[in-house]
Amino acid sequence: MHALSDENDEHELAKPQGCYAAGLECRSCVRNSAANLAEICLDLSVEAVRDSFFKVYPDQACLPMARTFVRAYRAARALRDEPSVEQLNDFPVLVALPI
Repeated sequence: MHALSDENDEHELAKPQGCYAAGLECRSCVRNSAANLAEICLDLSVEAVRDSFFKVYPDQACLPMARTFVRAYRAARALRDEPSVEQLNDFPVLVALPI
């Protein structure tokens, strides 16, 4: 028996009955939820993100996806922190002139 990690194939993960019946895929569901959390809560600690995961996904079958949730939250938050092209265009370009 081997331990499941978030890197295993989707078909190896046991799904809660409700998710299975709805045809939800674990990885995309968890990543989308983490991205939504990053949209509304920008500065959560890893512990707070993990706690949020367990509140949203209380089923034991979801446990292997906790690491994926934390990673997806961090990735979504990093994307929000990067300035967009529009934001970069708002700043003047400074050119150093030779003396």
